[in-house]
Amino acid sequence: MLKGTNQLELLKGSIVAFFVKSSGLFFYFLLIVFIARQAGSEGLGLFTLAYTILQLVAILAKIGLDAGLVKFVAQFQATNAPELINSTYSKSLLLVSMSAALMGGLLYISADFLATNLLSQPTFVPYLQQLAFFIIPFAIVFLTGETLRGLKKIKASVLVTSTFIFLFAIIAVATLPQPLDPFYVFTYFGYAIVLTALTGLYLVHKAGIRFTLNSRLLRKMPTKQLLAFSLPMFLVISLNVFSKQINTLLLGVLGTIDDVGIFDVAMKIAVLTAIPLSAVNSIAAPKLSESYAMNDLLGLRKTALASSKFTLLASTPILLICLLFPAYILQIFGDDFVTNGILPLRIIVIAQFINAAAGPVAYVLQMTDNHTIVGRIMLFSTFICICINCLLIPIFGIIGAAIAYSTSLIIWNAGCLFFIKKKLGFFAIYMPFRNGVRINVLS
Repeated sequence: MLKGTNQLELLKGSIVAFFVKSSGLFFYFLLIVFIARQAGSEGLGLFTLAYTILQLVAILAKIGLDAGLVKFVAQFQATNAPELINSTYSKSLLLVSMSAALMGGLLYISADFLATNLLSQPTFVPYLQQLAFFIIPFAIVFLTGETLRGLKKIKASVLVTSTFIFLFAIIAVATLPQPLDPFYVFTYFGYAIVLTALTGLYLVHKAGIRFTLNSRLLRKMPTKQLLAFSLPMFLVISLNVFSKQINTLLLGVLGTIDDVGIFDVAMKIAVLTAIPLSAVNSIAAPKLSESYAMNDLLGLRKTALASSKFTLLASTPILLICLLFPAYILQIFGDDFVTNGILPLRIIVIAQFINAAAGPVAYVLQMTDNHTIVGRIMLFSTFICICINCLLIPIFGIIGAAIAYSTSLIIWNAGCLFFIKKKLGFFAIYMPFRNGVRINVLS
């Protein structure tokens, strides 16, 4: 039996988010399989490198305001303050649009220098110039998605941030002549981003949140208060994404474009293990914020442990499939991926399982005003990741990148668990029969 409305809500929300998130990953897999089979590992590598840079630049443009929206919208929703929600959303959208426009302009101007001198890929100039135009809509996708998550509209949130982009991209790319030109694939992918951003804006409006330019309403959420939380989160999110993508960037610089494509496929398959964690995070973050705002530390602890239990149980079958049958999975993408991708896949999937089993440790710290600690942990783990990458990629190539990524991910989770114990007084990972709080989810 399920006991407690909070745990029941967590379970239901996580299951919904799991299936919706899975659909997004399914469409993404279809897209990369299509690109890999039509354009080969080199074509996929070019697309992956462009998408990676888009993600990194968009992170800089968002300056942590998407994470701030989850926390503040959830809190203001709990205290029935709709004007504060509208003010926070509107101010965040304005600030991010200006920041993204600036980043896009700088990227367009510096495209030739970055492609030629940093990436050593002169043919990559048009990709950089093209993606400069997609930074604003890509940032809006995540602002609207996180706003919906703060409102506990989990299904809509996950659809916007994880599903629609790839669904729209598949439909768009399917219209291109074959064999595929990677540049046009990325261009049409950008059109899918624009359509998703418009969809996100519509869903937020439909949820009752109104964008406003009214100065009186905008002042209700002081910019200083908004940035006081968002800027430290900007460091955390930047380092988090950077630590995931630095392997791709360094493989592009120190390895080959083929390495980039194969490594990306191994990473995406391994991420299957972390889908349950991503699903749980979608519902757990606002619940953790609410519990902390109401000083309900027991409820916060139960949410953390229930989340860890769900992700542990749900991730185990995926782990076993990826470890036992990697060649069958990689064969879907082509022979090159099987030859060079099996060992990296196994290394990364084990680290992703540890990450999933730990549960939403970063959110536990972030939603309890310990976000600066998360930033320090991420900074340290990213530094380790860069050092190992620079040391091992020239020697072992893709395998070195896999070791570097996995090591930093394990350090990240261990650090978060340590500080949750130190600051909040409990061990946040679920251990059967050993946790002090009885967790009824899935029992």
